[in-house]
Formats: sequence, C-alpha cells, structure tokens
Amino acid sequence: MHVYDQYICETPNEDTVSTYHPEQHTVSNWVRQYCSKNPWLIPINSAFINDNFNLYGLNNVIQNYQIALAIIKDKDPSDEIGNLENYEDDAINLYHLIHQRYLLTPGSIHLVQEKYNKCEFGRCPRVNCHHARLIPIGISPKCKFANIRLFCFSCNDVYNPPPDIVYDGAAFGPYFPMFFKQASTFNVNNCIAKMKNLEISYMGIPMESNDYLNRSAVIHPMPPEKKEESSS
Repeated sequence: MHVYDQYICETPNEDTVSTYHPEQHTVSNWVRQYCSKNPWLIPINSAFINDNFNLYGLNNVIQNYQIALAIIKDKDPSDEIGNLENYEDDAINLYHLIHQRYLLTPGSIHLVQEKYNKCEFGRCPRVNCHHARLIPIGISPKCKFANIRLFCFSCNDVYNPPPDIVYDGAAFGPYFPMFFKQASTFNVNNCIAKMKNLEISYMGIPMESNDYLNRSAVIHPMPPEKKEESSS
C-alpha cells in the first residue's frame, strides 16, 4: 500500500507491494539516459521491467523483441546481431508500450503528480478553464499511430502540444488521464469519514454498528474514537 500526500493506492496483494516502489529498485542506464532526453516520460524501475507479467503480449507487437528488451535492461545480446543502433527504434517502441502500462500502476502516480503540480505539461488555453493544468494522453495505444495530445480535466477537451514536443502517443495511451484522476483524488480521510457516517440496514431495517447481523462490523471493524481526557 502506498500513501502519497494524503492519497492512498492499493496494490493487488501484499507480495507485490515492494515490486512497484520506485525508491527500492534501480533504473537501467538506458532508461535513465532516454528519460533525461524526454522529461515527460517516467523512468521505469528495473523490477517492473523484469516482471514478465507486465510485458505479456508485447513480443507479438515489437519487432526484434528480445534484442530490444536486452537493450532496455542494459544486457548484451548475442554477438551475432551486429550493431545495436539498428535496433534502437525497436527498443524505444517497446519502452513506450511498457511506459503506457506502468502509468496504470500505483507506483507511477506520485511521479506524474509531481510533474502535473509543477505544470510541466502546460495549461489549458481555454479562457473558461482558468489556466487548468493539462495531462498527456494518446489517442491510440498503438505505436507510431499519432503524436501525443494534452487533455484538460476542466473542459474534457484534447489539445495539440507545442511544436517542439514530439512524443509517441503510445507512451501514455488513451486510458491514463482517467486512471490518474481517480487514483490521485482518492483521499483517505474522506473515505474514513464516509464509512463512519454510512447507514447500514437489513431488509430496510436500520442496524446498529455493533449488531450481530452487521457482518461488516466484524470483518472491517472501525477503530474506536479517542476521547479527550478532561482536565480536573
């Protein structure tokens, strides 16, 4: 479970919590250098890339998949392949697709949130949006389909980036903005407050929180509220 500035995100199970924590895993030199030239992209930790589950199906999409993956991991492929620069485009396309998947995990949210809060992606040009911040979006999950676009949460419209910003839209994909909005606005304190004020009923009959029919009180008991000691 990760908590970032009062926001909480849950990983699938406890065994995978450490897998997606960016501070506990290294980043390959290729990833670090590529992201330094493309600051809108997030450096993906090696633990995520080394998990074959996260790469499922990409071998059917990317040409020279094994060589491209070896380049991203800083591993030396077979000596028979020749010059690695000939496979650089395949490695970039593969990284964009992995990046698209990585953005849909809890470990990436706070990294994008930092860029979003600093307005690194720009602001909406529409007057009624009052300079609302933009978030990258791809109009297709496929590589080489279209350049990246910018999405505004205020007007729900899509805009073209500045001419000097050239990113493959597949690096972000069409699903990221909605995931980012939901994950970054899930406030722990608000959730607990709603649970405390939740009215539970059985067949239309209101139940007390300690009623034996209230199964949720047994499975998910609410912590007792601390009472302030009166000073005598």
